[in-house]
Amino acid sequence: MKRGEEISSSGDPVQQGGTLILGPGHCIHFIHRDRNRLDQKPINSVLQLVGVQQVDFTGRPVIHV
Repeated sequence: MKRGEEISSSGDPVQQGGTLILGPGHCIHFIHRDRNRLDQKPINSVLQLVGVQQVDFTGRPVIHV
């Protein structure tokens, strides 16, 4: 992405990614639909929603977009 470039939908909007927490059965517990390629739900907030221990990223390399 170039400096000053607008962050917008990339590609077909019905093919954007997202995060789902499903089950058991046909129960949908959580949905996050990405608005663009950088709009992803942070993994630790998803882990917290399902009651799983969060990941400590302290001291690990950071990838800057």
